[in-house]
Amino acid sequence: KKKKKGQKKDFSVMISKNYRFRNFDFDKFFKLSKKSENDVFKVWVAESNNSIPRFSVIPSKKTVKTSVKRNRIRRIIYEILRLNIDKIKKADFVITPKKDIEELDFKTTTKKILELL
Repeated sequence: KKKKKGQKKDFSVMISKNYRFRNFDFDKFFKLSKKSENDVFKVWVAESNNSIPRFSVIPSKKTVKTSVKRNRIRRIIYEILRLNIDKIKKADFVITPKKDIEELDFKTTTKKILELL
């Protein structure tokens, strides 16, 4: 595909399903996890017996109003995680954006996420 001038970057490649939560008990997770945050993200981390890190990205309706924007933010964050998977410790992570991160560039968003992981 050829991109038109002014078109945003396409994040069509997602992180593998092996790295995402499926049928997960979030109530139990939030009780056992530790929270860290910066001005853009909140991250909960819980130790895991898995050989790979697992992630869940949860943009809230309160901070990001439309589902289109929430899904785009989710795709951007999963892409950052996919590109930096070798730098991340083996644990379970839940990532929640505090605000709409669409105005941040990809490099800044990457830096903000990796400082918390």
